[in-house]
Amino acid sequence: MNQIQAYSARENMILQRIINAVCAECRFMLTEYFTPDEAWIHALSEPACDHHCLLLAKTHDQVTGWCRLFPLEPHGSAGVFELGTGVALAYRRKGNGTRLIEAAIAWARSAHAQAIFLRTNPENMPAQCLFLKTGFQRLGVRNDQQEMILYL
Repeated sequence: MNQIQAYSARENMILQRIINAVCAECRFMLTEYFTPDEAWIHALSEPACDHHCLLLAKTHDQVTGWCRLFPLEPHGSAGVFELGTGVALAYRRKGNGTRLIEAAIAWARSAHAQAIFLRTNPENMPAQCLFLKTGFQRLGVRNDQQEMILYL
C-alpha cells in the first residue's frame, strides 16, 4: 500500500538514507550524497514548523521517496516555495511522485502560497513530464538547470 504522510523526526535517519540512495542512483541529481543545508537542518529538526513542508512516500511502511517545500525567502515572506523531490528507483513510475507533489501543492494552497518554484536537469525528461502533469510550466534554462513554476 502506497501512502503519503508528513515527516516525523523519528524518521530522520531513514529519510537521509533514501535521499542518499536516490542521489547515488540518479545521474540527474546535483550531488552524489545528501548534505543538509540550513533549511534542511531546520526541517529535519522542526517537523511541526509551519514555514516548510516535508512529506514522505511509504510503501508497506518503507520510506520510498520524499518531497519538500522550503520558502525561497526567510519564513516564506514572499509566498514562494521551492520544491525538491525524489523517489527510489524501484518505486518510480508507480504514482508516488505524483502523489507527493499533489500533497505538497495542497499544503502550499493551505499555507496561502503564491507559487511553487523548482529546478531540474534539462535532460531529465521523466521529471519534467511529471512536473508538467502536475501543473508546472517551464520558465527557461538558467545556470544549466531547467526552471519551472506553478502559480497557485
